[in-house]
Amino acid sequence: MDNSVILFVGSTIALWNKPNEDLAETARGKIMLVYATPSNFVIYNLSALPVIYGLWTHQGLYIVAGYSLLLLPHLWAWKK
Repeated sequence: MDNSVILFVGSTIALWNKPNEDLAETARGKIMLVYATPSNFVIYNLSALPVIYGLWTHQGLYIVAGYSLLLLPHLWAWKK
């Protein structure tokens, strides 16, 4: 298993139940809080799959699709 996958999953688990009240005060925190809802968190994790596959097969369409999926929750957040 690739080290980046282990670090990605490990950091997700390590930060699972951390309080997020102070995050909203920073610009990065506001970006991170978009993914705090369960549905957006699932989209965040699933968006890595097409990116990884696209990098592995050298197909830019999958990379663009994965990053587009990653940015989708931000478009929903702007509508609110």
